[in-house]
Amino acid sequence: MFRQSLPAGTARRGLTALASIAAMDQLRTVLGSRLDVGTAVTLASLAIAFVIAEQLYKFHSFTLETVAFLATWWILRRAGLFFTKP
Repeated sequence: MFRQSLPAGTARRGLTALASIAAMDQLRTVLGSRLDVGTAVTLASLAIAFVIAEQLYKFHSFTLETVAFLATWWILRRAGLFFTKP
């Protein structure tokens, strides 16, 4: 009897709203937290490796360019972590 009195889709909208609120709480937590040195080095090395890969790696093969990008990122990250000592 109770289900018949609710408009169609009301329960689904309620669950969607709850999921949206939970997602916003998680986003607030992530954005409110501070980055540690390791995370900052990782993000900076990712950005630098991306620029290097875009400008220099033209192998005409997605696989080779991806491997070269990941190797560049790994080397830059290891060098950054070596010099910053998180």
